[in-house]
Amino acid sequence: MTSATCGRGASSDRPSMSDLLLGTFASRALVGKTCIVTGAGSGMGRAVARRFAQSGARVVMADVRSDAVEATGRTLRDEGADLEPLAVTVDLAGVDGCAALVERAVAASGRLDAVVNCAGVGGMIGTAQRQVAEGGGPPIGRIGEPDDAAGCALFLVSDAAAYVTGITLFMDGGAAVSR
Repeated sequence: MTSATCGRGASSDRPSMSDLLLGTFASRALVGKTCIVTGAGSGMGRAVARRFAQSGARVVMADVRSDAVEATGRTLRDEGADLEPLAVTVDLAGVDGCAALVERAVAASGRLDAVVNCAGVGGMIGTAQRQVAEGGGPPIGRIGEPDDAAGCALFLVSDAAAYVTGITLFMDGGAAVSR
């Protein structure tokens, strides 16, 4: 099973770099996989859920906010998800909620291939937004967008990253290397 963690960022109307570079790969990269995406009701989690559904995955979306996760499910269906997305309202602050989520995913599709944790990471973005407002922040001059993280998560969960293990992927607009 693969695991990835991501944060939240601002949105834009321009095509993302991952859309431009991934092309056909992105459209079928996760066929046959079942993936849990936490925090799927908004922001980064919603973007990852959408990208995974567009890439052929069975997406099990989790969020503590029922209305938000259900809305993401409707969006995935409206956008033509190959497989019916599963929206689960759950509090992941404890072990019981996490176990129940995994049980629901496996019961729905008989397997679990990846978990992408986007729940509860909004505070990091607030710090980045303040830094940019104060004239600092990432060297590329913008805060990461939800789809930026979705493209990274897509690669890490896909078979293209089958030989990738034990890495730290800095998705910070170059901030780590500019220190």
